[in-house]
Amino acid sequence: MFFLMAVMSTIAWLWLIVSAFKENKVVWGIVMILFSPACIIYGLINWNKNLIPLIILIISILYFINLDPEELEAFVDPQESAGQFDQHNNTDDFETFLSNELERTE
Repeated sequence: MFFLMAVMSTIAWLWLIVSAFKENKVVWGIVMILFSPACIIYGLINWNKNLIPLIILIISILYFINLDPEELEAFVDPQESAGQFDQHNNTDDFETFLSNELERTE
């Protein structure tokens, strides 16, 4: 669900930017590229032409605001949240590798 909302939010953001450039509102387009929350303001000002992307953007923002931290953690690192991530020390592996390489070269 997180990935779907991220894609929907990106599509709505791009849709609003393209809409601004199509209406020759270049400044709005540039501002929305540099400062994405401006998309909401632009969508509200021009709601009659941009109602669908505005609704999609607002729904996705509300989803992200109400997102459960455990769900976000599962999306960021699915192996760790599933308990399949091996918790070993990478420093030990590197030290073992170095010692093996030193023994091999001697």
